[in-house]
Amino acid sequence: MSDVFISYSTDAKPWAERLSKSLERKGVSTWTDFKSIGPGKRWLAEVQRALDEATYFLIVVGPKNSIGEWQDREWQGALQQTWNDPKKRIIPVLVEDASPPVFLKNWGSVRVRPGRPEWIDRIYDAVNGTTPQGNGCSRKPDAKQDKALRVRFEKLESVAKQLKLSQEQ
Repeated sequence: MSDVFISYSTDAKPWAERLSKSLERKGVSTWTDFKSIGPGKRWLAEVQRALDEATYFLIVVGPKNSIGEWQDREWQGALQQTWNDPKKRIIPVLVEDASPPVFLKNWGSVRVRPGRPEWIDRIYDAVNGTTPQGNGCSRKPDAKQDKALRVRFEKLESVAKQLKLSQEQ
């Protein structure tokens, strides 16, 4: 079981790798696709298991915002987890001048700048619960946006179930 699920846009992989290694050195277990999914494992099943088990979801967005199908699935899955369990948190990690995707705009974020390593400490403090309340890890309520995202996720979930059934056959 991992405490932290790290997902990243394609252009943010080096930052996600650094973040994972730094948190692991501090004793925080992390899940990332590049270290947690081995040969012969089913990608979708592994991602879902990790989403279910994690308490924190670090969404690392690079300056180019290169978001693919798998990142979108992971990010929607993280969002669903926070709807289902109010103790779970999303922490957007914005690299350089990255803009957060629409669904992350209501979440406090951590800005990453080259040569300024304190961003890792801010994330570590948030994950350990030592960040002062209201400092970047909670969601502002927006019922209209939440409803639209829930509908979108329900559609994605339906497609995922159909894919899973077709893989099992």
